[in-house]
Amino acid sequence: VIVDNISNENPLKTGEGFFVKATDEKAFITFNSGTKDEMKKTERIKLEIRENDQLIDRLIVKREGEPLKKITLNENGTKVFAMHNNQKMAVIPIEGNELPVYFETDKNGTYTISLSTENTTLYYLHLIDNITNDDVDLLTTPSYSFNAWTMDDSDRFKLVFICGEADDDNKTFAFINNGDIIITADVENATLQVIDVMGRMIISRNVNVLGHVPTNGMASGTYILRLISGDNVITQKIVIR
Repeated sequence: VIVDNISNENPLKTGEGFFVKATDEKAFITFNSGTKDEMKKTERIKLEIRENDQLIDRLIVKREGEPLKKITLNENGTKVFAMHNNQKMAVIPIEGNELPVYFETDKNGTYTISLSTENTTLYYLHLIDNITNDDVDLLTTPSYSFNAWTMDDSDRFKLVFICGEADDDNKTFAFINNGDIIITADVENATLQVIDVMGRMIISRNVNVLGHVPTNGMASGTYILRLISGDNVITQKIVIR
């Protein structure tokens, strides 16, 4: 993309490129804070893989934008990636609250996965190891070490997360995982009601934080969740597929 007339009113947008052509020996170009687009910052989750404290690969998860193919490999062939249209991706935009995370290596060894975020706050963040069945809360455990072999299934992990402040009255308080409704609100002996679009109550059950409520037998569609804890009542929508 050829961009000219870059200014505060016409900033260079993320992903745009430009050519510079010198017209004489004294020509120059200057960049300042006004030449970048500050109108919207993208939410990002960054997963990094290390071996012996050395960074060897990363995966970036974001809410918006285009995916980016995994095009570079380290000398050991170790990589962490997501899949999109049957292609390996280094950067992946997603909707929802969970993402399969793939891992491959040409070298047996012990690796460590860690996480950082940009422009987002997480109050629920779990990494599930599909081989060992470990369920790691990355908000309380900053990294996770695991053994990997060259013959392992690449479908190694699942990342489950919810963005937002934990003390926000309008927060999301539940998500779907493996067919169950998982409660993330800090409640004890609360009542969860599941209501369909016709206003009919499908489920009413006592729950605690991280309680599992099966959705077996429920039709696919959008439902309203109502969580009642004493005099406090919060609601959210949830989609069951």
